[in-house]
Amino acid sequence: MVDGESAPEGAGAQARPPRRGTVFDYDRTVALSDGVFAIALTLLVLNIPQPGADGDLWSELADLLPDLGAYALSFVVIGGMWRYHHIFFRELARIDARLTSLNLLYLGFIALIPFPTGLLADRGDEAPAVIVYAITLAAVTSLGATMELYAERRGLAAPRQRRFFEYANVPGVFLLSIPIALLSPTLAIWSWLLLFVTGRVSQRMEAARR
Repeated sequence: MVDGESAPEGAGAQARPPRRGTVFDYDRTVALSDGVFAIALTLLVLNIPQPGADGDLWSELADLLPDLGAYALSFVVIGGMWRYHHIFFRELARIDARLTSLNLLYLGFIALIPFPTGLLADRGDEAPAVIVYAITLAAVTSLGATMELYAERRGLAAPRQRRFFEYANVPGVFLLSIPIALLSPTLAIWSWLLLFVTGRVSQRMEAARR
């Protein structure tokens, strides 16, 4: 282990006296990450307004369908990212300063997701709202792939020998939706269903490797 690195519990690393410099604790890094994910998931519901006291309740609930749809979409997205992040950190042998910095940047975008979710709920029929959402998700998924590649090249995790498609398919779908949004915001949102197709292809690639 080198200065500025910390091994996860059970990774087989022997306890050593602390050295000079910054030491990054694995457990605290994971705890912070889980906390940010939990807060981001919770904040999503704040984008859903309460129906007014007057008027037809069924009609007002129907008006909330875009808000509920945006909430469900982002909940699934953040949940999937938490699952990926959980698996990634479980496979790490240790962490270092640069990986910690990348993780903080990644968490910054996770915490930002409720904002474009609100835009999508309120103005999802406008191109800027769809584009901001797509850019945010493309950025956070690209950072996730960057962390994995960095960890493998630095020897912080065992190489998984994944193909470029497996790293790029998710950010690629969101980036592809940006020019589509300029023509039709609704079509751009529907294009995100391609994630189910590309995800299935990635799963088959991983199964074939095994």
